[in-house]
Amino acid sequence: MLTYLKVRDLAIVEELEIEPGSGLNVLTGETGAGKSLLIDSLEFLSGARGSTEMIRSGAEKMSAEAVFEAGEETIVKREIATSGRGRVSINGSLFSVRELAEAMDPILEIHGQSESHLRVAGQSYRELLDQFGGHRAMLDTARNAYRQWREGAAELEELSNAQRDRALRLDLLKYQVDEISSAKLESGEEESLRNERSILANAREMIEATAGAFAAIEEDENSALAQLARAAHLLQPLREIESVHALSDELQEVSYRLQDIARSISALGDSVRLDPARLDLVEERLATIDRLNKKYGGSIDAVLQHLDSIKQEYDRLADFESNLEKLQKIEQQRKSAYRSRGDPRRAESRRRAEADAADRIRRRAVAHPASHRRRALQSLSPFCRRDARV
Repeated sequence: MLTYLKVRDLAIVEELEIEPGSGLNVLTGETGAGKSLLIDSLEFLSGARGSTEMIRSGAEKMSAEAVFEAGEETIVKREIATSGRGRVSINGSLFSVRELAEAMDPILEIHGQSESHLRVAGQSYRELLDQFGGHRAMLDTARNAYRQWREGAAELEELSNAQRDRALRLDLLKYQVDEISSAKLESGEEESLRNERSILANAREMIEATAGAFAAIEEDENSALAQLARAAHLLQPLREIESVHALSDELQEVSYRLQDIARSISALGDSVRLDPARLDLVEERLATIDRLNKKYGGSIDAVLQHLDSIKQEYDRLADFESNLEKLQKIEQQRKSAYRSRGDPRRAESRRRAEADAADRIRRRAVAHPASHRRRALQSLSPFCRRDARV
């Protein structure tokens, strides 16, 4: 039961405050006196959509506050500012408007010229008739078809909206595709190029270092190999002694190993060349790779993945007309499927359920006095929600 209502800055009302008594309360007045504003404030508190047009001219916000007694006291307050921002609280706790509507549904019920036709026993006529007629399977089929239709419609809308920016997006995608494709990137080439750059940048030092190392090992008169040969020659007469024989063999192995190293150093020196032109090409290639990495992902592999993605998007947008026609067909097929799956049968079944329910109520009404209308409607209780109100 509503026990208190206070409204501030609603339309022409600066402040309104009433405390209805128990039982029936009647408000009368001339047309334009503001009776409907009282109902507007209650609808506002029940979770109806709020508008800044409701705010009294010159005020910064409008607010409505009410106290309800339904077993326990419930204090509901809602306000809306000229900026459009709103605030809802129930017993001091903040709620969303949707939560407010759910909370107020069992507390506040407004009957107008048309509202009373929308709900019976806490349910819409359609919900009541569907439960009464046993339409659960039919409704599930229709819901699935409707969901698929709306998904198809959403995809179609998304593509249609994209058409507005399609030309600009195509230009951007084509630029990116051409930029990346022209670079002809290969996975793993960056590491190879960086190694080559290190060699080319230090070519003179490497040539000098390898030449000097080769000379120290093999070419010079006092090279390492020459010294090893002299040492082996000195031990040769004593090879019959077991311990000397073993050491002589080890010297020979060291000599063979050192010869291999000398050949490797010589080959490395021969492979290095002073090539400033090639160094410039490598530097330019690495600069291109670094620029693409920064723009499109951080690595060659990421850039190539981005290329695949934008190619697909470009093809999809370039073939817009075909894709649009395809989605239009899908949307129409799903729409037709939704409308054909049980819609005529559901309407006919609802008409039969409505006639059957009306017949039951009439028979009950004849059997009971008018004051027993509640019991007449409760004859349908197996088909109504347990928490339904009459």
